[in-house]
Amino acid sequence: MNNAFDYFLLEDEDGDVTMYEGDFDEQRELFLLDIEGTEDLDLDINFAIFCSNNCTEIKDFDEDDSDYLVLTDEEADVKWEESLDNYIEDCILSEIPSYLRMYFDEEKWKRDARVDGRGHSLGHYNGNEHYEDVNETTYYIYRQN
Repeated sequence: MNNAFDYFLLEDEDGDVTMYEGDFDEQRELFLLDIEGTEDLDLDINFAIFCSNNCTEIKDFDEDDSDYLVLTDEEADVKWEESLDNYIEDCILSEIPSYLRMYFDEEKWKRDARVDGRGHSLGHYNGNEHYEDVNETTYYIYRQN
């Protein structure tokens, strides 16, 4: 896990991913101290239980009202395309008189905008894209506020 951020991800046995505030290594160390002397435990399952009882879960991944947007690569590409389309509609075309809009090349504008990367459009807080690998799936994380 990456210690440079204030969250970590855990995947349960059903493949559901939960995001928690804090540092993975610190929480794992607290967990190991808590179970010291206990034998015959499935560490991963019990660590997930420990986190659910002791860590603050970041429950809502919706970009409208959460701190983080968490997406797979494919989901991030779809969300990025939507973001670019919304920007064109709300900020560019709304300022161009309707009789001149046919001269605006949306695809060329999007090509130029993509140079900045997905984080620029999806990471509303600081324009950054972070990622975490959890059980062979890469999740892309964008801070929203």
